[in-house]
Amino acid sequence: MARLKYYSLGGQDEKFRFSGVLELNGDIFILNAGGSCVNTNLYEIDDVIPDYSSLIPLKPKIRGLFIGVPKELNISSLPYFLDVFPEVPIFTNSFGESIIRDFLERFHEEGGKKYNPNIVALNLISEHAVPGSNDCKILPIKVAASLPNSLAWAFKFSGSDYVVFMDEFLMSSENVPCRENQLNFLFQNLKNKVSLLIVGTQSCATVPSFSLKVADNFSYLKKLTSRISTRLNVAAYKDDWHTLFNLSRIARIYEYDLLIYPLKTSRMFNSFITENKLKNYSLSVSEETSRREGVVQIRIITGTHNTLYSNLRAINSGEVKDWEFLPTDVTVFMTSTFTERELEEISMINEIAHRGGEVLKLPSTIVPYMAGTEDLKLLVNYLSPYHVIPVNGFYKDYVEFTKALTNVMNIDKIYFLENGQYVNIEKKNVSITENPLQEIYVGNKKILDINRITIYERRLIAQSGVVLVSVRCNSKKNIVSNPMVQMLSVFSDDFSKKDEVLLRIQTNLKQDISKYLQQNSEIENKGLKQSIRKSVYNSLDPFIYKKPAVVSVISHIN
Repeated sequence: MARLKYYSLGGQDEKFRFSGVLELNGDIFILNAGGSCVNTNLYEIDDVIPDYSSLIPLKPKIRGLFIGVPKELNISSLPYFLDVFPEVPIFTNSFGESIIRDFLERFHEEGGKKYNPNIVALNLISEHAVPGSNDCKILPIKVAASLPNSLAWAFKFSGSDYVVFMDEFLMSSENVPCRENQLNFLFQNLKNKVSLLIVGTQSCATVPSFSLKVADNFSYLKKLTSRISTRLNVAAYKDDWHTLFNLSRIARIYEYDLLIYPLKTSRMFNSFITENKLKNYSLSVSEETSRREGVVQIRIITGTHNTLYSNLRAINSGEVKDWEFLPTDVTVFMTSTFTERELEEISMINEIAHRGGEVLKLPSTIVPYMAGTEDLKLLVNYLSPYHVIPVNGFYKDYVEFTKALTNVMNIDKIYFLENGQYVNIEKKNVSITENPLQEIYVGNKKILDINRITIYERRLIAQSGVVLVSVRCNSKKNIVSNPMVQMLSVFSDDFSKKDEVLLRIQTNLKQDISKYLQQNSEIENKGLKQSIRKSVYNSLDPFIYKKPAVVSVISHIN
């Protein structure tokens, strides 16, 4: 009897930390190695990842890690997976291999360990045997997504039973990058044979239609570019190749120069264009000597969810040669805003606009390049899976997912799982078992040894931050030394004006404390602390809207 078991290490009622564990007849397949979305806003904590150590007892059964859409948020915990399972093969395609190796190389350059993983690149749509497994076979299927040649995975675990994993896709059938798919093969050959469909919720809560028409930004960018007479700067996430390809096509149409930062992304993009012989796309100009005098430039600044704004800030401050912003530039942010990065994005837009150039934001009518409600309904209708597990989304996404499929399938066969909950499927028998899992916290490329109490305390700090003020006074009511100030989690690490803010706080504190001492015959700690708190808030008002906790330490010296 075929046995099927599934649970998630992360990504249930949350975004982007998805990593699934699929067990088929005793063989275990890991789906993605995700990490938390952007900065966690917890002091000294950079990321939250799945607990791979919980899989150590299952190590002899693990057949591979499967990466279909190699976005950074789908592979950001890969180094920590390799720490536990260095020999486990990673299945992807040749483009995914280049993305993964580039990510691990950057991880090493930024202070992490060096890894040399066993990556198996599968490019052909055919059944492949899985090393170590006697029964299971895998079938990679190309899907349209924001990265070219992205994959869904079909796992065959008996004569005619499959599990399909598709974390990101949209319905498109054009023979251009990011729009190619092989879903017709899937629909023709696997209909009514899918025991379980594991699928990302994607944009089902926000896009009630098919996504392609409202997600394609080509027309918007072409119209914007047509009025540029000098330079167009475009800020985009480095895994948004849909936008890169559209800008490359536009550069070819208008015969403009295309430049991509950083250089590694430029070279990877050019390599893909060259290897796939894409004649309707422009290559990125990587050398200063190759740029044509007097020709309009389309300049793309890319970065990950954690590095895009630091890259923009470095360019804005003149740290990157030949990439500084000019007053005559037009700059557009082609990014969907992460809540945790909203203030940083607003600050960056204001800093660029301060130079005098025009700064634009992606119109709200253009949605992320992933499946909407109708895409998901069509997928489920054509595949007719017996069971469905939606992943990588909040509870509201799961609710909308179920509403969308009400008239497509029996919604009792849709399972909302918490992280760690097992679903066991044996023919018509389905059971769900509780299995609590812990979160793992990462800081400075290392796993942190912290407990829930520490996390609770850091969450309190993270809400608004803390300003520590130390003041020394003598019996004559004089300040012995300048106030000492330390800010914890008040601003992001790459906020460029922290030194300016610190100096402003120290200067205002000295003045305000002196006024307090002059107006009061005796030093009363409560009154002095209130004066310090008011002074700190007045200093911070021009820079942030929140009010961090102000902790004052007053030392009296006789």
